[in-house]
Amino acid sequence: MIIPAALKKGDTIAITATARSISHAEIKVAINLIENEGFNVIVDNTIGLSHSIFAGNENARLESFQRFLDDDIVKAIWCARGGYGAVHIIDLLNWSNFYKNPKWIIGFSDVTNLHVQLQSMGFASLHAEMPLRMENQAGQESAQLAFSVLESPNSQHFEWNSTLNCQTGSCMGTLIGGNLATLVSHIGTETMPNLNNSILFIEEVGEYVYRVERMLLQLKRSGALNQLKGVLIGDFTEIEDNNTAFYKSWQQVVKSTFADLNIPVAFGFKAGHGEYNWPLILGGEYSLSFENNTWHLVTDHI
Repeated sequence: MIIPAALKKGDTIAITATARSISHAEIKVAINLIENEGFNVIVDNTIGLSHSIFAGNENARLESFQRFLDDDIVKAIWCARGGYGAVHIIDLLNWSNFYKNPKWIIGFSDVTNLHVQLQSMGFASLHAEMPLRMENQAGQESAQLAFSVLESPNSQHFEWNSTLNCQTGSCMGTLIGGNLATLVSHIGTETMPNLNNSILFIEEVGEYVYRVERMLLQLKRSGALNQLKGVLIGDFTEIEDNNTAFYKSWQQVVKSTFADLNIPVAFGFKAGHGEYNWPLILGGEYSLSFENNTWHLVTDHI
């Protein structure tokens, strides 16, 4: 995978909305954070637009993102929020200039559509906090971690404990994934990334347990998991049960999906829709290991 160049103070970051609408007021804190970090900010005209639930119609969002892809002054494109909508533009984008001048694409949730597109093309991107969620302390701390990665992509080392350990061990691989529902929607398409020899990262929000099971089984039945090296489980927030309790919890569903693969499955990584959103280089090389009752995730692409 090709990793975009590290950012330097004075570089330009563009903020655009690829999915749901968002106001200028909702990203004011984020703009200040980015500028205080020493970067220039361009705020796109999709911010403040509204077309149904979207930040402007399909053409407006496409033209905005394309303009920033082609502008060599812009070193990173930070998606303002998720929701739904990036899938409308991924097949219409022209990536020819990006191939010549790769830049960071940043976001999570619905931005997984862009992440998997890039991973299928052989480029890394940053799964990280978005401007919408930078108003509170946790969001700002998560943003600071994202700045650190953007300025030094080879320096990540996370440690955490989890009481949900089912399969421990160690592995190395390319980190692939993002939001589970969005990732699964790419099965059978040209943008579904190859998971062979990879560490699969997944997170989810607002789903029923049976839907989580259905999506994981679809991934498994498609053959996508056959040569997987490991699994990194982020936050599964607001996961609901049916009126009649489902026969498994979401944690049990995850465990049973990967049980026969005999690979490390690490729960408890703070990324996704939870309070904190630790940044991950999707398409980056990582080592995942369990030592002294602690999980370690370390960048391995130096």
